[in-house]
Amino acid sequence: MVLNIITQDRIIYQGKVSAVTLPGEKGELTVLPNHIPLITPLTGGKIKVQDANQKELFFEIESGVLEVNPVEMNVLVSV
Repeated sequence: MVLNIITQDRIIYQGKVSAVTLPGEKGELTVLPNHIPLITPLTGGKIKVQDANQKELFFEIESGVLEVNPVEMNVLVSV
């Protein structure tokens, strides 16, 4: 699964991932490969990314929107 984390003026992260955990409005949300299509708002907190090599990366956000589709996952954020 390809993940794009994008702010208004730059791409923070772009690459293949095996799992992503995000701060949803009703609690944490984890997206794995083959997740159903989804669009949902995000709150402030940390995005935890597990890349294709199982390395964990963290990104702090203020808010955002998550879009999951069959091809990729896009996270539009304010930092």
